[in-house]
Amino acid sequence: MPTKTIPAVLLFSNVAPNSNLNITFTSPGVQWSLGSLYGDSLGFSYNVVADGMAGSASCIQAISFNDALLSIRIAASAPSSCSFTLTLSLTIEEGIDYLQGYCTMNSEATVQAFFGNDAPVRWYNGRISAVFAKARRPSCGVLLTVKGCKPGAAVEIEVGGDGRGPVVWTLGPDTGDTMGLTLYSAAAALPLSSFSYCNNRLSVVTASGGTSGTDFGLVAFLTWVNVDQRFITLKALCDPAVTIHAQVGNRQPQYVGQTQTLFTL
Repeated sequence: MPTKTIPAVLLFSNVAPNSNLNITFTSPGVQWSLGSLYGDSLGFSYNVVADGMAGSASCIQAISFNDALLSIRIAASAPSSCSFTLTLSLTIEEGIDYLQGYCTMNSEATVQAFFGNDAPVRWYNGRISAVFAKARRPSCGVLLTVKGCKPGAAVEIEVGGDGRGPVVWTLGPDTGDTMGLTLYSAAAALPLSSFSYCNNRLSVVTASGGTSGTDFGLVAFLTWVNVDQRFITLKALCDPAVTIHAQVGNRQPQYVGQTQTLFTL
């Protein structure tokens, strides 16, 4: 039976040390996988994300998965409440538009699950479910991390394609339940004075005042017309001291240079 593969990102929070976590699927036609056979795919990874928020030490003692089961053992030496990120993929049979199953973990723990470009679902200990929306036009999410902006600095990020048709920034796939645009910062307030979002360019100006560098993150989306689109390009227009990384879909994060930087789809 024909299948499709979509990326999955799992954000675990408030996990107790010396505990076991299991995510089990009970519905047919959905299984864990390593993803598409591309050289730059994240596949199955731990704390490999573009925003660099991961800690330096792992809290996991053992981890394994098969078609229906993801099993994690948390080390006894882990912090009292630890968080981590896993990436892998789901292989879904044609005609399947949902999953069901259950989580086994400590009662305080949560899992925020991102599947493809759909809005995230939050899972707790007990029964779980998710719905896979079907978009009419191809699209993918982009996680951007911007670090080292001086006060009052301007940052622009341009997108281009492979010449087979337009590639544009968008607020998400044309389904009823998508993430839209998300801006975030580790600071108490988002340090921006202006922000604009048009077809081929994102523009940000950081707040004036202060002397330290500004760091922030952005989750955006791209869409394109040609279903055979092979890659997109991103280009940064900013001070060379500013560092920008992008994770396109479930690919490895890359540095975005001030010339066109290629990202496969």
